[in-house]
Amino acid sequence: MLVGDSLAQNVRLQPDRTAIIFGDQRRNWRELNAGANRVANAMIKLGVRAGDRVVYPLENGIEFVEIFFGLAKIGAIGAPVMPNQVGNEIAHVIDDLEAKYVIVGAGAKATIAEIAGARRSLEDVIGIGDHSFARDYAKLMADSSAEEPDGPHDSDADLTIKYTSGTTGTPKGCAKTHRQILSCGMINLFHTPFIDGDVACIAGPMAAGANLSMLSLYVLGGATIVMLPKFDATQLLEVTQRERLSIVHASQSTFTRFTGHPDLGKYDLSSVRYYSGSSPVGGNDAGMANLRANATFKGKFFCAYASTEAGGRITYLLPNDIDGAMAPGGRREIVESVGRAARLCRVEAMDENMKMVPNGEIGLMAVKAPQVFKGYWNKPDETREVFKDGWFITGDLLKKDDEGFIYLSGRSRDVVRTGGMNVYPAEIEPVFRSHPKVKEVAVVGVPHPDWGEMVVACVVPTPGATIAEGELIDYVRDRLAPYKRPKQVKLLDALPENLIGKVVKRELRDMLIAESNKS
Repeated sequence: MLVGDSLAQNVRLQPDRTAIIFGDQRRNWRELNAGANRVANAMIKLGVRAGDRVVYPLENGIEFVEIFFGLAKIGAIGAPVMPNQVGNEIAHVIDDLEAKYVIVGAGAKATIAEIAGARRSLEDVIGIGDHSFARDYAKLMADSSAEEPDGPHDSDADLTIKYTSGTTGTPKGCAKTHRQILSCGMINLFHTPFIDGDVACIAGPMAAGANLSMLSLYVLGGATIVMLPKFDATQLLEVTQRERLSIVHASQSTFTRFTGHPDLGKYDLSSVRYYSGSSPVGGNDAGMANLRANATFKGKFFCAYASTEAGGRITYLLPNDIDGAMAPGGRREIVESVGRAARLCRVEAMDENMKMVPNGEIGLMAVKAPQVFKGYWNKPDETREVFKDGWFITGDLLKKDDEGFIYLSGRSRDVVRTGGMNVYPAEIEPVFRSHPKVKEVAVVGVPHPDWGEMVVACVVPTPGATIAEGELIDYVRDRLAPYKRPKQVKLLDALPENLIGKVVKRELRDMLIAESNKS
């Protein structure tokens, strides 16, 4: 079975039920599947074959969903890209994949027009909307058949490649197969089953890994999908009430903004069965208290650990775990965990020799699970570095208790999680170093009440140079996507180092937090 088959199955089971809602647009399952088929057949006409790569820097919209499933139906490999990434970032993805086609919307129109001509592998560009330099998407769809295409049936073939930089400055493509995506969805449905009539929301960018995973899950489970253009707490409250949402997924920052909305108590949230997210959702007492203070809210919370390379959720902190921990006499610390390993998954704490450490001791997070990614595209050495003795090493640190609950204990990769997105210092630091007045730089994340963490660049100027914080922020503006740009630059005489000359980022974070607390 391929991922595209889950869309066609909903046509057989519930053809006239609403499949997706985006603004004033609505499609039932028959219509959404027909749109995906038109994409598939149009791409076949253009010469796209199984294994060919198609990059799509697109904003949210029904077209995104049609493209994702249309490419899946013919065995093409899709690479979604955030449309606000700058030219060199998107160019790297196209070149690394040797992509034949780009499908672009309004957000990346100018960027693609600028870089497309220099991409040797690129055969054509398809534009959604007004694009004088690209094939017209609407015309291609109008001229294409809505019948099911003839496609391959290899569930171990690559489905999608999502780029993430990991610990190096060059983004790497995480390759995932149809089987891995479907396995992740089935494990999700085992732990938190859907029921007939569920309505789920995608409130963040579809091109982000987490929301793409949610899309696959919701289609597999047959839930109606309400998609927002971007996260907006007021809009999410409005659609919860109007469309009777039953499943809402959140990152730490979106959960905080949603539950902290001043009018939260005025909305009817009685339809919500589950509020899901990352571990801070479960540990956010204020947010949970705010939701429970709404007289209509009767839903439950569950939390999970997930990452792009892990292929989605590999641990679950389930509603009964949270309720039990919060009850009188319960183990309150459990809500600070990411739960226990999901069914069919093993999550262990290992030492550097790949030996399990005793419960209560910190070790490297090692994972065995059917949804773990296949590897980094065209990077066998980097792939071997993260797979050891059959285990995937996430780069995070954890400890387990005697009941199997897993507690994160830091991140060996120093990933900054801001606004629901992962930002990697190793990708930002080289941009600052390219400035002639910068001698050294270290990028860290510090707590932020709305975004989870804020990106801060700590910079040591070259000797004798005079530089202002604003000058550096202006310098990186056209070189980094908005969510990667530091919100603050801290000028220092030197960076803290340990005895072997390695920068100690923990000290930088502690210093910035202390300064923030004083202000």
